[in-house]
Order: sequence, then C-alpha cells, then structure tokens
Amino acid sequence: MHMSEKAKRIVLLVLITMSILPILLVLRLPAEASVKQWALFASALTGYLGLGLLLWEFMLGAKAFFRLWFQDLAPVLSMHKWLGKYGMPLIFLHPLLITYAYGESWLYSLVPQVSTEFERQVTLGRIAFFVLLLVWFTSAIVRDKIAFRPWKYLHYLVYIALPFAFLHVPKTGSQFSEHSGVRAYFFVLVGVFGVFLTIRLRGLLGADRVDYQVTRQQQLTKDVYMLHLRAIGSAISPRPGQYVYVSTGLVSEDHPFSVVKSSQGGRELIIVYRRYGRFTRYLSQLRSSSRLLVSGPYGAFMRNVAASRPRIYIAGGIGVTPFIDTLLTEKQALHQLFYINKYRDNSPLITELRQVLGKRLVEAYSQEPVAAREGEVIGRLNAEVIASKIQHPTEYDYYLCGSKDMTQSLVHELQRLGVPRQAIQTEAFAW
Repeated sequence: MHMSEKAKRIVLLVLITMSILPILLVLRLPAEASVKQWALFASALTGYLGLGLLLWEFMLGAKAFFRLWFQDLAPVLSMHKWLGKYGMPLIFLHPLLITYAYGESWLYSLVPQVSTEFERQVTLGRIAFFVLLLVWFTSAIVRDKIAFRPWKYLHYLVYIALPFAFLHVPKTGSQFSEHSGVRAYFFVLVGVFGVFLTIRLRGLLGADRVDYQVTRQQQLTKDVYMLHLRAIGSAISPRPGQYVYVSTGLVSEDHPFSVVKSSQGGRELIIVYRRYGRFTRYLSQLRSSSRLLVSGPYGAFMRNVAASRPRIYIAGGIGVTPFIDTLLTEKQALHQLFYINKYRDNSPLITELRQVLGKRLVEAYSQEPVAAREGEVIGRLNAEVIASKIQHPTEYDYYLCGSKDMTQSLVHELQRLGVPRQAIQTEAFAW
C-alpha cells in the first residue's frame, strides 16, 4: 500500500516518541524525597532524553538513508533542525542539575579536571557539553549571521561530541551502574549511533555519489549559468521538479541544484544556477572535461501534478529551474508562468520562455521603473494582479518556487482569491 508523505511524517514522529519512552520506564525514581535526590534523577532523565534526541538529529541528517523512504526530504531536514534547536538544550540541563545535586561550585561542570579516573570521565562529558553548546549556538541563535561554510564545518563537530557523550556515561552514571534496563537502553543508542555513523561517513566519502563530466558551460545572464553534465559511469534519473546535490570532490561540501532537464535515462543533466558564493563561483569557472560528483535525486515538489488540471507556475528568479523542462516540452495551452525578477536583463532563459509560451508568460519585475513590454507587471505581484491575468483563479493548480518570503506572501495572495491551500504547492530556496 502506498503511504502518503504526510503519513510518513506522522510515522516518523511516532518512532521518535516511542524511542525515548523506554527511558521513562527504566529510570528508577529516587528513594528519598529530597530536592537534591530529585535533581539527581532529573539530571539522569534530561541526560538520556537529550542524548536520544541528539541521536535522532544525527540520524535525520543522513540524506542517502531517508531518501529511500521519503520522496521529499524537506520535512525530514525540518525535523532535524527542530530537534537540534529545541532538543539539544535538554543536554545542557544535565550538568547543571548534577552540579546542584552534588553541592558543587557552578564552575565544576565547566572546568576540566583530570586528577582521577572519575574526573577524566566527567571531563569527556564537559568536552561534549562545550562542543554541543557551540554547535547549538551557531545553528539556533546566530545561523543567519555567519556564512554557510564555517557554519557547516562547525556543525560537523557533532561527530566528535556524540562519541564523547557516550564514553562519558558508563563510569559516571549511577543509574547506568545500578540498573540493567538503563544499560540496555544506553547500548541500543550506541548501536544505532554506530550504524548511522557508518552511513553518514559513507556519504561523506562519496559512496552514494556518481561521477559526471562537464560537457558545456553557458553564461545566461550576468550571474546565471547553465551547466551541461554527462555521466561517466552509472547515472541518476531525476523527475521534473527534483534536485540533486553537487560536490567538486570527496572532501568538498555539496550543494543542492534543481535539474532543468534530464535525458537519456539521466546520463545527460542540465543545471542552471546563480553565482552567489564561493562554491558557485568555483562552478562558474569549470570548463569541459571537469568532473563533479552528483547524488540524488531528491524532492517531491511536482510529484502530484494532475494531467487533467490546468496549472499556473510562479517562479522567482532562479526558482524557474524546476519548471523549465515541463514548460518548454509540454504544449499545453492552459498552463501559464508568472516569472518574477528584479530586472529584465537578469532573467535567465527569458527569450526561450517568450518564444514557447507567448501570452501565457507573465513577466513581473519588482525594481524596473516602467513597463517596456505589453503585459508586463512592474512592482509587487499580488491577488489583484493575478486576478487581472487569470479569469477563473480557483480552477488552476499552483506551483510556486522562490525565496521563502516570496512563496509565503503569494500563498496568502492566492488564498485571498479563494484558491484552496491544497491546490498550492511550494518549494523554497532555503535548505
């Protein structure tokens, strides 16, 4: 039986919840009803719960594994971010409660000590604490203020923090030493971590990526490029609307790009991208015969396209890429494209789209002073503008791709026209 993506998300949430319930059953309540004994119990509870949620966060980052079950990885990655932001602080409560329960100075959990075997084991936990605090702070608090590359490499410190956190438990945990149920729960977490560490290291080493060769590179506008790729060995086969991750080598970071066109069973791929950072600047300098590693495909943006329903595509800038192949190959007179850009001279593939779509293309420019072509929209695209271009807005399905702010705004505008939310599919640049 086919399971919907929504049902899969619910199942995943149930699995996460069920995985942390056992620790609530096996932890022993304190024998004495003192505040410090309850603080000690709470420290064990927050430690194990935090460790379990942190493990789930680590697992959800394994794209190659979860794409075997989910067509769309966006909800999985959203859950990964949510657990990191709200689940990780549970671990931070653990040392504070321990410090209070044992009547130590508040510096006890912060200052490394190695004078005894016990203190050395505690220091493993201290190291994990500081590393996780750094990862959490850069991801949950200041993510928008730091560049992608330093953030990502700081994020990889979780590979260090989790082993240190696991190693810290056996010699310091009173519940671990006294109760077999707690030990069983702990070793299950360790085993699962070992499995997913292997999966993620396999991905980092490129085992789930295939080789492609650059056959051609075109500069479409001032900062937009079209990259033609050909598979060297095995190939991937993306559907319309899907994206792939591209890296320049085994030790390179990977970035997602929508596939404009796939042919010959995925042996030929075309990617259009905007040059905006170090990685894309490097891509723009590639010449024929250069090699890239590609993994995927990912995404389920256009999986439910109904052949019998007319469609409106709304794209912001480079967000047109998931629609290009469909728009240029499907000769369906009912389909239309609203194409939003800041300026006319930086609208990739606009000439080809004009030739194929004709009046079914509505060009919208947010920062042009006046309209230069008949039918152009100057300024913000809103419900009134859309209604002036479409006679019966509620009879269409809508596919939106662009920045998060753009898609959220246009969903609101379409709903003002009476378009039901289930008729609107969105894909945002954020990742």
